[in-house]
Amino acid sequence: MNSNSIKLAMLLLISFLVMSCKKEEKSPSYHKGELTILTDESFKSVTEALAEGYMINYPETKIKVVTKKRRSGIY
Repeated sequence: MNSNSIKLAMLLLISFLVMSCKKEEKSPSYHKGELTILTDESFKSVTEALAEGYMINYPETKIKVVTKKRRSGIY
């Protein structure tokens, strides 16, 4: 993987985390909730590593990484 691919994967992960975490409190919190991320097979290891690192830092966040073919993940 080149550095642009890794940067893209990180940007996508952070974007999904910011937009998709379920909020249970009245005040916004991006450190709690559940999230499912669809990723291409070529980004699977990077996406899983980023998700695991995020869950270590924020234990109340659960991220499920699902591998899909590129076309299935986009549409």
